[in-house]
Amino acid sequence: MTAHDNTTHEMHALEARIIACRACPLANGRTHAVPGEGDYNAVVMFVGEGPGFEEDRQGRPFVGASGRFLTRYCKPMASAAKTSTSPTS
Repeated sequence: MTAHDNTTHEMHALEARIIACRACPLANGRTHAVPGEGDYNAVVMFVGEGPGFEEDRQGRPFVGASGRFLTRYCKPMASAAKTSTSPTS
């Protein structure tokens, strides 16, 4: 198993734990857990405060106003630097 394969396996296991977690009150009011998405070996990771309404509804990070901001301002910088990113809430 390569380091990349190991990272992918560990991240899938972490996602499963996040989705199943009921340890705090956030779990009671959520529609979806939002563990993140993107390149597991990203050089840059955007971590949000927590899922907003749209993130909870869709189960995806940064799909609301913050996501529009990141898409507009940060992704072009990452592309210019040829750097992968990984958003999460």
